[in-house]
Amino acid sequence: MKQKLLIAARLITFLLVVHYAGARLANFLVCRYMTEMPEWMHQTIRVVLDNTGNADIREPDDLSVIALLSTLVACWIAVAIALIVFYKISRQLVHRYARALR
Repeated sequence: MKQKLLIAARLITFLLVVHYAGARLANFLVCRYMTEMPEWMHQTIRVVLDNTGNADIREPDDLSVIALLSTLVACWIAVAIALIVFYKISRQLVHRYARALR
């Protein structure tokens, strides 16, 4: 039971950190660097909408919301990958240090 609680606590902590850090990163990127939607993102969203049968969503407001959501999801993915990599590296270092002390 204790092991399951520890796993649940780690998972909840991971999800909260990814959510918060990803939202902060997206906010930073949008406020600092994306004063207008980049042309490549605009064209990509249009192509994806056309190819998936959602060509009726062509309003500029809808495209900007989709661009913001895709930026947020990309930031969440980037933060999650970074956290997993840092967790594995720190875990290896701790195990290596613990073995050196024995």
